[in-house]
Amino acid sequence: MKSTLTTSPRPTTQPAVFKLTASGTFVERMRQISVAIANRAYELFEARGSEHGHDWEDWFRAESELLTPIPPKSSTQTEGLRFEPKSPVLQAKI
Repeated sequence: MKSTLTTSPRPTTQPAVFKLTASGTFVERMRQISVAIANRAYELFEARGSEHGHDWEDWFRAESELLTPIPPKSSTQTEGLRFEPKSPVLQAKI
């Protein structure tokens, strides 16, 4: 018995392409945050007696002290989902 099933090619979809543009204020703010983290990491390094070999630990500790996780607020709209960060740092700059 012959199979009568036919397969039609599946429609292919292209992945979404997002273009990021570097706005001066965003890039400057990221630079300020990076400098603040580096300064704090150096303070931790000095507090340990300038002992080498703990650079990643110092950096991550400085990040955790200076940066706060952002719990998003989500809502459903007719166009799709919308996520809004709730962060005092971001809200002060928006």
